[in-house]
Amino acid sequence: SSTFAVELARRARSLGADAVASVAPADQPNDLAAAVKHYAAIGGASDLPFYVYWLATDADGSVTPGQFLAAMETVPNFAGVKFTDTNFYKFQQLIDLSHGTLNAITGPDEMCIAGMAMGSDGAIGTTYNIMPRLYVDMYEAFHAGRVPEAMEMQVNANRVIALLISVGVLGGVKAMLGWRGLPVGPPRPPIPALTPEGERCLRAGLDAFDFDVA
Repeated sequence: SSTFAVELARRARSLGADAVASVAPADQPNDLAAAVKHYAAIGGASDLPFYVYWLATDADGSVTPGQFLAAMETVPNFAGVKFTDTNFYKFQQLIDLSHGTLNAITGPDEMCIAGMAMGSDGAIGTTYNIMPRLYVDMYEAFHAGRVPEAMEMQVNANRVIALLISVGVLGGVKAMLGWRGLPVGPPRPPIPALTPEGERCLRAGLDAFDFDVA
């Protein structure tokens, strides 16, 4: 709820956090007016830079990047956006229309390099937790001009992502973290944990890759 999110934002400030972020309301993920109301309450709860999520799917296409940025002008401490869509034309428009003031972060792990090509400042995603070295190497290769090398790394990351999709992404990621000494526990219901068969398939698939998943 917005009320709980406001409490968390204030708590984050008291604990020395660098920034606050929030997704749109879960029950109205594509309602810009509802998102603005929700975001404004959270952004105004502290003086920290505030990051918002692009509307979940923008399924009807009714919200343009320009409209989105105009709406965010009413959100206190608005600093940046995590772009969760795969339409990188809209992502680039957000950057262009902000005249370089927007801290633009991409979301889809499987298109990380596409975000870089369109001007992202960084990325937030699920599989970065289990393949941090691969993605950092990808970032460094891309920005050093070694684009084919970076593309190969994206292909490798996507092979792991495809394997995770086949067994259950969140259950798979949490299982892998546990195997590496970070026991974060299973997903919260109703998202299922990996079955023993799922764990076997995931381990076998990872072992079959000809690159280090790290």
